[in-house]
Amino acid sequence: MMFCIVIKWLTNWDERAPPSIIGIFTGGGKVALKDVLWGSLDGADQEWFQLTAVMVAMILLPIMIIPEPIMHYYHQPAFHKEKKTHSSHTEPLMDDDQDGGPKEVEVVPLGEFYIHHGIEVVEFVIECISKTASYLR
Repeated sequence: MMFCIVIKWLTNWDERAPPSIIGIFTGGGKVALKDVLWGSLDGADQEWFQLTAVMVAMILLPIMIIPEPIMHYYHQPAFHKEKKTHSSHTEPLMDDDQDGGPKEVEVVPLGEFYIHHGIEVVEFVIECISKTASYLR
């Protein structure tokens, strides 16, 4: 969006009316002739760039969603202690408490990491859409 704003400010619009940035973002990658901001006047260059950006985002979305919870799961301190100190998962892992007594340290299941991460991704997407819509208003 910042790229579009800077291009719109720096372009001389004497020959035609300036395009609407809202139209660029709501077109879903397609470019109407009235919304051509840069490149050829028929919008082919801008449409190619926008469709490529949408495709890259669609490819990167699963890459962003799937591996992160797995990494958090395997980087739990309790997970590493359990692997080092116990040969079986049946006996609970005990750790020293601040009071001097042992306390049980549990490994958080992978499903909980996926649920938590899924909620964060939904919040991030809604926040991005909300901020973009608020600015374009």
